[in-house]
Amino acid sequence: MAGIKDQKFTILRNKQTVVTRAGFWKVPHNSRPDEVHLKIGRYKKPLNWFEDELVELNDPKSE
Repeated sequence: MAGIKDQKFTILRNKQTVVTRAGFWKVPHNSRPDEVHLKIGRYKKPLNWFEDELVELNDPKSE
C-alpha cells in the first residue's frame, strides 16, 4: 500500500469464531484533494487465535 499514511485499524466486535474490524486511512494526492477510505470486514479467527493477535486482512468472510 504505497502512498498510504495515517492508517488506523481496530476491532469492533470479537466473537468466538469471527472478528469484525474497521480500517481507516488517508491516501494523499498531488493533483486533487486527499482521499479518506473506510473498510469494515468480518474475518474468521484461526484455530490458534490469541487476543492480542491481528487478523489477516487479505481473506475476509465478508466486507
